[in-house]
Amino acid sequence: PTAPKKGCACKPIGGTEPMRFGTVEIHATLLLVALGLAYQSWTAEEATPAKAAEVAIWDLGETAIDSVSYKTEKRRFQIEYKSDTQGSYLWGVSVREQDKGNKVTRSFKVNNKGSEALKKLVRPTAKRALGTLSEAELKEMKLAVPEAVIELKAGTRSKQLRVGMGAYGGGLKYVQEAETGIVYVLEAKTLDDLRWGDSRMVERELVGFKLDDVVTVELSAGQKQRRWNTAETKHDSAATWLGKLFRLRVVKYVGKDENIHAVNGKNLESTSVLQVTLKAQDERTNSLKLIRIGAGK
Repeated sequence: PTAPKKGCACKPIGGTEPMRFGTVEIHATLLLVALGLAYQSWTAEEATPAKAAEVAIWDLGETAIDSVSYKTEKRRFQIEYKSDTQGSYLWGVSVREQDKGNKVTRSFKVNNKGSEALKKLVRPTAKRALGTLSEAELKEMKLAVPEAVIELKAGTRSKQLRVGMGAYGGGLKYVQEAETGIVYVLEAKTLDDLRWGDSRMVERELVGFKLDDVVTVELSAGQKQRRWNTAETKHDSAATWLGKLFRLRVVKYVGKDENIHAVNGKNLESTSVLQVTLKAQDERTNSLKLIRIGAGK
């Protein structure tokens, strides 16, 4: 091309010089776009996945559960409500089959885990419902001959839940509601406390109320008696002794028809050593009696 003449003012057509993009500029632009998209993706809040709706197996509404039993081939555990002058409470009965067909029966007061188990069974919810299945499928899931059967009574209503094998995913169980025949996938922990109720639900507390609630203490040993008011009596020995009493825990409940006087096959005489009567702020009372079997300490 010819150079412009000296002294001539020349400019490109259109008034501006056209912009030219090289390879470096193109790559830089693409890199900036990619970085921007990556930053936007990194800083964006993760979307919370929608929680799958749980399915109610049944709903008893306001109807209170009177009793629940958990049965397997070799054992049976049942809890039911009883009442006395101080109100209602849950009582458990466990029957386990030992070797040679021998059965061991234990009865005991049920702790708070029993109440929690009953609350779960008012409206038990499953992860999902599988509908009614074929006999072959029920057999495969061990529901044709279930591993356990849960039965409950609530007023005039009764319910039965058959428990099968563990479901895929861990911590899940196949269960079948007997009335409808529908199979569900249920969290195993929903049934664990009831399954191991004869150990987990045993009330270990001996007194029934807290040490700080005690108002009066009465001791009786033969012809000797002692009574004190905890608000007025601040004797260190008395407070220490009462604290030890409240730290005692139940190891085993003695059966109603069990002979507690038999030691190594011999019947021994029993002697009442001490009786303790405690009264709480809300007028509740509890009495503990210490009995010596034979000549032991």
